[in-house]
Amino acid sequence: MFFKILFFILFVFSSLNAKVLTQIAFDVDEEGNINPTFFLPVEYGKKKQFYTAIGYNANNLKTIDKVDGFEASKNAYISSQKNLILHFFKYRSALFGYKTSFGFCGHFSKITNNEFGYIQDKDNVFNKGEDYYLSFDNETKLFIQEYALAADIVIPMGKYFVSKLSASLSPYRIIDVEQLTLFKPLVEENGYSKSSTKQNLSYILEYALYLKAETFIDLFFEASYKMEPFKYDLAQVEEKNKGYIFELHNIDKEENTIQYKVSLLLDKDILENFKPLLSYGIRTINTKNNLTNETTQMKEKFFTIGVGRVF
Repeated sequence: MFFKILFFILFVFSSLNAKVLTQIAFDVDEEGNINPTFFLPVEYGKKKQFYTAIGYNANNLKTIDKVDGFEASKNAYISSQKNLILHFFKYRSALFGYKTSFGFCGHFSKITNNEFGYIQDKDNVFNKGEDYYLSFDNETKLFIQEYALAADIVIPMGKYFVSKLSASLSPYRIIDVEQLTLFKPLVEENGYSKSSTKQNLSYILEYALYLKAETFIDLFFEASYKMEPFKYDLAQVEEKNKGYIFELHNIDKEENTIQYKVSLLLDKDILENFKPLLSYGIRTINTKNNLTNETTQMKEKFFTIGVGRVF
């Protein structure tokens, strides 16, 4: 992937009435990349039963490896993702004694993937002679917009615990793709693709558990599962008439993301009720190719350092 999919923003609690936490923080991954993340809600209405919110998250990925089947090769992959989430409208109410909310939100993402490297073709794979070198550079940009229906329910669990279940369903999802690929000197022309494709349903399921310790630290555990379909066209190298050209091929894959996160909110104001926030998380992304049934996995760990407050 070119821009790594903008990731979703989790809800956090810091009181037994389980209000949404205002959060301004930075995620730090294993590569040392620092990415901003925030969630800023605004309540309104006589009983503050309505709220809107804006969220943002970004992350990056870089890997360097060899090309499968070629000992003398190098393949570098850089992915960058930026994600904006807008809660246009959410309404809070009581259902069977539990606090619930539902509403309408939008997710807007930009994913930029850049893959480049070289191959030393010692085995005449491309029939160009011994020690034939090929270089490649593939840049793909994905622009994703989707609109979702979201709902959650807060479940009190005694004096110290509160849990929350959340779900988001996106019936409308569009992916615009722009691609430019060079494979020199095997193919003289450049590979180019531009498309806009409507996707199948995507959804997010989230669970959060809050512990009010009545000390200087509040503790949160969060788990989430996200399913996203990706269908679009890409130009790929094909052998034809004893030569090589770029031809469009359908991409049909499904990305499943599982994330676990533990957060500490320190009970010490540093600026207008903002408290220090520390988190540690693990994110696993499984990508299934629906055309070949092959699945790849990527796992990353990250830290979050920032501030938050309950409004």
